[in-house]
Amino acid sequence: MKQIKLLSIFVIFVLIPSITFGECVKGDCTNGHGTFVKDNGNKYVGQFKNGQRNGDGTYTFSSGKIYIGQWQNNKPHGQGTKTLADGSKYVGQFENGKRNGEGTYTFPGGRKYIGQWQNNKPHGQGTEILADGSKYVGQFENGKPNGQGTQIYSNGPKFAGLFKNGMKNGKVTTTYPDGVKYIAFWKEDIRQGHQKTYYNSGELESESEFINGVRNGITKQYYKSGILMFVYQFKDGKQHGTVTEYYESGALKLEKHFKDGKKNGVLKKYYKSGKLSIEYPYKDGKIYGITKQYYRTGGLELETSFKDGKKDGIAKLYYKTKKLEILTTYRQGKQDGIQEFYSNDGKLIKEIFYKNSTAISGSFYSKDGKKIKMNNEQLNNNKLIDSTL
Repeated sequence: MKQIKLLSIFVIFVLIPSITFGECVKGDCTNGHGTFVKDNGNKYVGQFKNGQRNGDGTYTFSSGKIYIGQWQNNKPHGQGTKTLADGSKYVGQFENGKRNGEGTYTFPGGRKYIGQWQNNKPHGQGTEILADGSKYVGQFENGKPNGQGTQIYSNGPKFAGLFKNGMKNGKVTTTYPDGVKYIAFWKEDIRQGHQKTYYNSGELESESEFINGVRNGITKQYYKSGILMFVYQFKDGKQHGTVTEYYESGALKLEKHFKDGKKNGVLKKYYKSGKLSIEYPYKDGKIYGITKQYYRTGGLELETSFKDGKKDGIAKLYYKTKKLEILTTYRQGKQDGIQEFYSNDGKLIKEIFYKNSTAISGSFYSKDGKKIKMNNEQLNNNKLIDSTL
């Protein structure tokens, strides 16, 4: 008799745990349809078998959480909907109380996952959509993007390729809204190795080398025709070395030099004919020394003295005949001193004196060399005829 009583207690606690700490308030809570309310306020309304929740039913927790769906041996099993107190909701398949199979989980902030589940985690093929519309479509493993997938930003690029632990890892193709795309290799969300960029029409636009996410080595840029346009050199993400630019004909257009991201050395630009167009000396990113501009015919057009990126000293503008046209004096970027104007035959025709870029006085010279003082209106109407790139 004592053994029978012990067995009865075992059956009550193990086989019918749901009725141990509450009571059946309606219907049949053993084999049928009933309503069972637990001492903590949780309530189940649905089908029972052998005293356990089996079949269709709704379980309402006192905390506000609700599960509506299929049950097996007291656990959600089959198709169901679980809603949490914070508004989170899962609609899909369950197995032994866990999210397994196909399902959709909606978070309170608007984020949503639609796809396959395993042991309560996204696992398999799925789509994760963020509140701003950005989304990932592809394979998941243990709750993170793993394998082949596509990451699409709502207002930016699209990444298609391999992912590992939620990060780009392997060959990935990035496509921008304007159709421009590049193919690169990534490791843990950092670009590594060779990268190719393509025009939206499909032609190769550029190719670069990356180390730890920054450019290193040679970068080349091409015209749509396939002709080389630019050659850059980088070191740790900064331009370092010589940059060359070419016309589509293949002729050299520009060459400049960098050191640790700053221009250093002489910048030279060329006309399509191959003749020199400009020469600009740089020091630590600033123009320093004498700059020169040339006519297409090859003669010197303008030369200007610079110091620390500002005009400082004499600037001379020449006629195509190589004779001096204008001489201007600068100091720390401002006109300061005399400005002289000459005719093509070498005669002085006008001079103006400046102080801090303000004209102080000036004179005209007649054909016979007579000096005529400028009035204020004439003085204010005269401006420097000078240009630098």
